[in-house]
This record gives sequence, structure tokens and C-alpha cells, in this order.
Amino acid sequence: MIYKSPAKLNLGLSIIKKLDKYHQVKCVYTQISLFDYLSIRSLKSNTIKIKIKNCPTLASDKNNLIYQAVDLLKQKFNIKTGVSINLIKNIPIGSGLGGGSSNAAVVLKALNKIWHLNLSLSKLINLAKPLGIDLPYSLIGGVKSEIQGDDSGDFISLPSLPKCYIILCFPDIFISTTTAFNQIDYKTVNKNNLDNLISSINTQDLKTIGQNLHNDFDIWTSKKYPVINQIKSVMINNKALGVSITGKGPTVFGIFDNLKLAQKAKSDLLSTYKNTFLVKPL
Repeated sequence: MIYKSPAKLNLGLSIIKKLDKYHQVKCVYTQISLFDYLSIRSLKSNTIKIKIKNCPTLASDKNNLIYQAVDLLKQKFNIKTGVSINLIKNIPIGSGLGGGSSNAAVVLKALNKIWHLNLSLSKLINLAKPLGIDLPYSLIGGVKSEIQGDDSGDFISLPSLPKCYIILCFPDIFISTTTAFNQIDYKTVNKNNLDNLISSINTQDLKTIGQNLHNDFDIWTSKKYPVINQIKSVMINNKALGVSITGKGPTVFGIFDNLKLAQKAKSDLLSTYKNTFLVKPL
């Protein structure tokens, strides 16, 4: 069986405060129609085999989040059989699009059925938390808001986005999580509580959604990497309703209400940036 593993976008990201080991971050997410594809089959032998296409630099051993997800279930439930997983990688790694977390979430849900574990979604989420802070959202999906790093772990469901077109452009810059958080100026973040963005999603006003896209990482990322603003300018010149970055960056995205304008923006960007995609929200 072939499983789709969707990328995600941070429509909003506001860094609230620093905790002991983590940061408290408010996020608004949607999944989008850029997919990795996985095939999963059981093995009689007690092994984990992962084959990856389209991404030779991605590890297929215990350093891979898919491997860690499988191993987590095997250890927790004393599973003595194995699994073979083929991954076709289309979501660029290190892009802020959540491909690794999405892959792991798909595998967890698939093996929950294949191995007849009968875990509820809430139990699966709690089990997966040690694998990464983005895993819970990847398991739930949809348009959601949450505050990462608080005690509740609750998600607030929001309506699907109105019909629109989204251009993604990944400029092939690597920004590590450590670097991203070390650059934070706490005097400049948490000025946008994302309430206006959430309100515009609830009222289904696409223009206002575009105007209220926000990401606190963008405060320094755009200054350090001028290419990000260059990409934004191409999108804005093609009448994007709003532009931002997703995750810690560096992927830039723009929201369009007109397919031809979105296609023009994609064409303009593709001449320089091969990892440019036209997608829709799920």
C-alpha cells in the first residue's frame, strides 16, 4: 500500500518565551499538497529496512526519524517481526516543511494498523512526543493552532483555508534549529499573538489571511539571508496576497487567489530556484 505524507506550513509562528530546555511557541498550521510517498510491508525477520529515493544524503539508519518511529513501537510493544519501508522523497530536507515528522507520523499510524496495536490517536500522540515536537501535529493534521511547550498539548481546530494557490520556494540554505533559536532577540518577538490570523481563517477572508501571515523567525532570517527577501519580492510582484517563511525557514511561501498569477510566480522563481512548487492547502 502507498501512503501519502504531506508537507506542512506555518501560517503563523510566534515565539512566546524561553523555558528551561525548550521555547514556548504559538503556531498555526496547515498541511499542503506536496507529498512524500511511502510503501510499507511486514517482514518475518526482526529487522528495519529503509530505502530512500530522490535524497541520497538522507540517512536510512537509526538517525532517520522513520527508523526511530518503527523502533519505538517495536521496543514498546515487544514486536519481534520487522518492516520494509520505501520512501520517495519530494519534500526537501531542512526546508521547514516538516517532511521528516510527517514521514514518521505516517509510519506510526500505518504500523498501528498493520501490527494491530489498536492505539487511539491520543495514545499514539503521547507515545510519539519523544520523537519530536512536530510529531503531534503531523499525526493530527488539518488546520490547527497550538502552543508548543505548554502543559496541555491541546490543538484548536480551525476551518480549512478558502480556495487558494500556494507557491513554495526553498533556496537551498540550511538553518539549524540551534542557530535559529540562538538568533532570537527576545525584545522583538511575541509582538503578534496570531489572533488576527486565526480570526481571518475563521471568517474565511483570504485577503486578510494573507495580510496576517507571520513568523517571528523572519525577523532575523530575512536580514541574514537576503535571498529570502528576493524571493518574497518575486511573489509580491506577481500579486501574492501575503508572503512569509515556514518553520525556522528558509522556505518562503506566498498565497495567491489567482492560478495564472501563481503559475507566473512559479515560472519566474524556477529559473533560479529548482525547489519551487505550486501547491494547494489540504
